[in-house]
Amino acid sequence: MKKAVHIISARPTYEELFYPWLTHQVFFAIHSPFVPINPFRDGTALKPGYVYNIYIRVEEEHLLPHPYRSNCTDYEAMWKKNNRTGPRSQQ
Repeated sequence: MKKAVHIISARPTYEELFYPWLTHQVFFAIHSPFVPINPFRDGTALKPGYVYNIYIRVEEEHLLPHPYRSNCTDYEAMWKKNNRTGPRSQQ
């Protein structure tokens, strides 16, 4: 299993507001590149005046090929077999 740690530091700043009754904020979300999301609904609001440290650990799992049971489909091999067309993941 391969692991990598990524650290993101965000520090939104105050800007001159066109509408003084609104607060500036940034919506932040981490997701699969194959599954689009709505960051306003599924993300986290980052507000000015705070420091946000976000730690991301990416894991890659390598399963044994057939005849071992893993209930997995090798979408990468299927994609290459189909001339690099079609889905590259189940999602």
